[in-house]
Parts: sequence; C-alpha cells; structure tokens
Amino acid sequence: ECRNLCNNAIFPCQNAIEFVRQKEDFTDYGIYAFQREVDKFFSYCINLHGLGCLTNYIHMLGAGHVAQYLFKWRNLYQHSQQGWERLNWLIKTVYFRRTGRGGDVNQGKGIQSRLLPIPRFLQRHMMWAIGLTGIDIESWKKEHTATQEEEQRTQQNTNSILDM
Repeated sequence: ECRNLCNNAIFPCQNAIEFVRQKEDFTDYGIYAFQREVDKFFSYCINLHGLGCLTNYIHMLGAGHVAQYLFKWRNLYQHSQQGWERLNWLIKTVYFRRTGRGGDVNQGKGIQSRLLPIPRFLQRHMMWAIGLTGIDIESWKKEHTATQEEEQRTQQNTNSILDM
C-alpha cells in the first residue's frame, strides 16, 4: 500500500512542476488547476509520512502560498534565482581556484589579498555578459573625459566671469 501511495503522489507532483516551470503568464484557471494538483500531492505526502514531511517548501505549496504568489505575479519563471545561484558558484570558484597565491601575482609589490581578484573577475564577467569590449570602454572613456574637461572649462569660465 505504501508503494501505491508513493506512485500516486508522484503524478500530481510532476503535473504541478511541469505547470509551474512554464515561461508564460498563468491564468486564474491554470493556477486553480495547479493548486488542485498540489493539494493531491500534499494529502498523499501527509498520509505517507505524517507531519515529518513538512519542509518549508512543502508547507508553502500545501498552504497555498505559492498559488497566492502566482495570482499576484502570474509567473515564477521571471523570479527565478538561478542566475544568483550561478553567480555564487562563480564567486566561490574564483575564490578557491584563482586566489590561492594570495596576491602573489604582484611580485610582493602592493597589497596581498584573496578578495581583490573577486571584484576584478566580477567586473570582467559583467562586461563580457553585456557584450562590452575593451574598445567600447576606451571610446566611452575618451567621450566621458572630453565631456568632463569641457564641463570643467565651462565652470572655470563661469567662475572667472563671476570674479570680475
């Protein structure tokens, strides 16, 4: 009987997961159908394991908190944390694999740090992710520097006129 309950619990869980992974916005009808599948899974889970199966996630599903979220935002995909999880993995990888020399790359000249390579890497990674190249940055620097110099000259001219 336990095996039968487990098999019965899997199908509503699979249906709910397939539904919630959609990229399109959900309709009210779809959200109600999702919650029905979750309720089936929740009841099988409680019958199988009692309150021992109530993790935070199972509670959020069974209590309808996820459905409330779906009614408000209409989609979970756009609020996925996968990007942050990957970024955390990248930072951890940089820290443990690329900073082992503790700043030895500066040949003893300057600060030795295991943390400084991380923001350098993040900056390079962000520039790569948005498609910036070194040429783009240099041209922006030239434009920005020219604009700043022009503003400083204008300010100096204004100050010299006011001083007269």
